[in-house]
Amino acid sequence: MTVRRVRTNRRSPVGLPAAATAMESRRGGPDAGVPEPNNQNLASVDLAWRTHGAQEAWTQKVDLKTAVVLALEGGALFAVLASHTQTGLLAHNTHLGHIAELVGLVLLLAAVLTAVWALTPRLGSTLDHRAHYREHTIYFGHLRHWAPDDLADSLRHAAARDPFPMLARQLIEMSRRNWTKHRKLQWSLGLGAGGLLALTGAAILAVLTAAP
Repeated sequence: MTVRRVRTNRRSPVGLPAAATAMESRRGGPDAGVPEPNNQNLASVDLAWRTHGAQEAWTQKVDLKTAVVLALEGGALFAVLASHTQTGLLAHNTHLGHIAELVGLVLLLAAVLTAVWALTPRLGSTLDHRAHYREHTIYFGHLRHWAPDDLADSLRHAAARDPFPMLARQLIEMSRRNWTKHRKLQWSLGLGAGGLLALTGAAILAVLTAAP
């Protein structure tokens, strides 16, 4: 009596070697066309997002500084206007003192408006967002034009696309806006300092005029 040996394949699909997986990808398998992540790409993407986070931190800091400066300049402007009452310090001044006072008020008002300008959000062009929203999935100005199903499909296949062009555009735009905010804050501080100096001179002249 002859016993026939039956050969069975005990390898599961999970244990397929890398060559078989690569062959399946070439044949149009589920992972076809999706590049395998490597440590270098992951590190580069992580660096890009860290830079993005740093830009967000810079935005928060400059907005906080500008808000503080705006409060101080606004308080100074209110104090100057209140000093024009009949019993105020600047109510009775010389001609030169009134000129210095007027210059100080103009500079201080310009400083307040510049600080408000720096705090005003820059959202970008709505037409540009609508025209190029399919190329961006980071900024909310672009995301609001997506349909939920289309966005879900785009995010599902995000691994097959190069993320660096979109991240680079976002980082450059954020850095430009941060630079503009800091520059406007510098202008506001300079205008406010000039206004306070002029008003200080006007106050000194008023004190000297009122002295017996």
